[in-house]
Order: sequence, then structure tokens, then C-alpha cells
Amino acid sequence: MGKNAKKKSGPRCSICETFTMHIKSYIAYPVQGLKEQLIQELQTFESCEVIPAQNEDILIIVSEAESIQKEEQMLEKINELKSLQFLSMIAGYNTNY
Repeated sequence: MGKNAKKKSGPRCSICETFTMHIKSYIAYPVQGLKEQLIQELQTFESCEVIPAQNEDILIIVSEAESIQKEEQMLEKINELKSLQFLSMIAGYNTNY
């Protein structure tokens, strides 16, 4: 690493010493009639991308977090939303960079 290179900070993979990011995707089912409200509420989370389905009353959420603790905190807040009826995880993985 050069003299002027910045060191990355954040969680590291214990095996390969690279940085990790926790990425998960979910299907969110809004309370009937509250889809737009749920979209607006989810868009306030910095680490979430919200994709409304075009042919169903559901949303796809893609989230990323630097640690398991931050991921759990975000998920807890999402589950507290009154416009959310049900949340189901589709996939989850860690990426190294």
C-alpha cells in the first residue's frame, strides 16, 4: 500500500481479510391499501432500495449493511412499520471487496 493510500475501515472477512457487505433481498407485502405509504416509509432507509412490482401488490426490497448488528437493527425498524403486513427474505449473501 502506498504512502498516500487510504485504508478501508469496516468489517473484515476472518478468512481472507477482505471487507464484507451483507446484502439481502425481501418481498414485502403491504397492508391492503397502504402500498404507497410503505414505499415512502421504506425509502427513508438509506441502505434499502425499493422496487414495486408492476403486476402485484408487493414490493421487492434490496438491503445492504456493513455488519450483522446494523442489518438486524434495520430489519427491526422495518418490521415495526404499520403499513407492512408481512416480510419474507428471498436471498442473502455477503460480498467481499
